[in-house]
Amino acid sequence: MPHAPISSASVWGEEAQARSAADTLFLHEFPDGWRITGAGCHQCNEQVYDCTVGGR
Repeated sequence: MPHAPISSASVWGEEAQARSAADTLFLHEFPDGWRITGAGCHQCNEQVYDCTVGGR
C-alpha cells in the first residue's frame, strides 16, 4: 500500500477520519488509545465510504 503524509484530519468525539492522497482512514478512540477501524476507504457518496478493511 502506498505511503503518503496525512493531509487532513477531523475528530468527532471518539471517532476520527484521516485523509492522505493515497487513502482515507477511520479511527476510534478506545480506553488504551486510537485504533484504525477502517482503511483503504474511498468515498461512494457524501456520507458513504467503501473500505478495503473494516470501515463504515
